Amino acid sequence: MSFLNRGRWAAAYLLVLSVGAVTVWLLASKLNWSTQADYTDIFVFGIVLVGVVHAFFLARKRPPGEALRWYARWYGLTTIGVLIIGLELAGRIFLYQSFYLPGASMSPTLNLGDRFWAEKFAYFASNPERGDVVVFDVKGRAFVKRIVGLPGDRIQMQHGKLYLNGAPLPQHRVADFAMDCAKGLCDVHQDAEIMPNGHSYNVFDMVNDGREDNTSVFVVPAENYFVLGDNRDNSDDSRVDLGFVPLSSIRGRATLKYIDARSGKYVWQTIN
Repeated sequence: MSFLNRGRWAAAYLLVLSVGAVTVWLLASKLNWSTQADYTDIFVFGIVLVGVVHAFFLARKRPPGEALRWYARWYGLTTIGVLIIGLELAGRIFLYQSFYLPGASMSPTLNLGDRFWAEKFAYFASNPERGDVVVFDVKGRAFVKRIVGLPGDRIQMQHGKLYLNGAPLPQHRVADFAMDCAKGLCDVHQDAEIMPNGHSYNVFDMVNDGREDNTSVFVVPAENYFVLGDNRDNSDDSRVDLGFVPLSSIRGRATLKYIDARSGKYVWQTIN
């Protein structure tokens, strides 16, 4: 539409695409529509198809010698393209970024195949807190884990329980979690674990006194954090390979899960 010198139509299609796509996404979440037929993509494709047909007929009726506005000239189209790409890159760098979870180390909070958004600006003016689920880089790879230890904290696992500065974190039993196992669904024991700041989340401990259930005391260095997976017996984290996580490696805080792989549906679920 910009190329055809139809600025108002271009603005109208942009508004319909953006507002309509968000509306369809929210409806999919509320009505539990399946992602097997992605209604948001269908909506966008439909609007684009209508726009192409509309543009064809507008082009046929375009009067010869029509004076072109700035957005229909090469420099205007180039500027619009650069702005769109720049806004997308700025959003990915400074605002939000989507991630896909390839493993089960954060179950039950985040499960294999889930997709979620990370808030990139979460720690621009503040530091991470205990209980935050964060995305960070290790040797060029992105990981997602939960922060359980701040700089100066003493962290230890004893018989599957997390000890913070010498005291065990309170836990209480909650309903079993239905998880995909080798022979189908199986019920997994889960507990709610509570941080000193009141932050509560659920964890798995499927193996009694497993390899990582008993550790020495870790003292978290300055400008570093200690991270664990919520699936305590199936997580490579600060207890083993990952070690302490520097503040400079943290890319953002996981805030919102938008695709639940277990149900195959859009959700609008805050990550606790």
